Amino acid sequence: MMRLLFNKWSILIMLVCGGIYYVRNHYDYQDLLKVAAKDEGNPRSEQIEYYVGMIYFMRDDYERSIIAFDQLLRNHPTSYYAPKALARSGLAYKEFNKYDQAREMYHKYLTYFPDHSMKNTVQKRWTHIKFQRGEKIHHHLDEVYEEIPVKGKPD
Repeated sequence: MMRLLFNKWSILIMLVCGGIYYVRNHYDYQDLLKVAAKDEGNPRSEQIEYYVGMIYFMRDDYERSIIAFDQLLRNHPTSYYAPKALARSGLAYKEFNKYDQAREMYHKYLTYFPDHSMKNTVQKRWTHIKFQRGEKIHHHLDEVYEEIPVKGKPD
């Protein structure tokens, strides 16, 4: 009896592992976003969009995470996941040095969800990037600093 039970569990484990392997190698998370977009009436579509965005965010694939969060915010602007998606979008834009978009996401969060539990964190992030600018200015400063002669070296 014990051996039969062991065989059933090993077969089940192998099937689950095989299923996971197949899905990981044949499907992309973008496919999940397409399915969620087609099936807007499904109550799980907002969860799918949020968690796909989080998977990309945790993998430091900020561009794709922003796409997933934007889809969630377009399709479900008042959902449970909307404030979290706004906060994560702001953080993803900040990682891209797109401070204007990050400030916009944080501003929307603070405007539309003033009583949400992450309010203090988002307020601190917004204050932190309030006066930061994007890449164009940084590249301009690099050019300016290259033109300044170094002390002690002749021109």
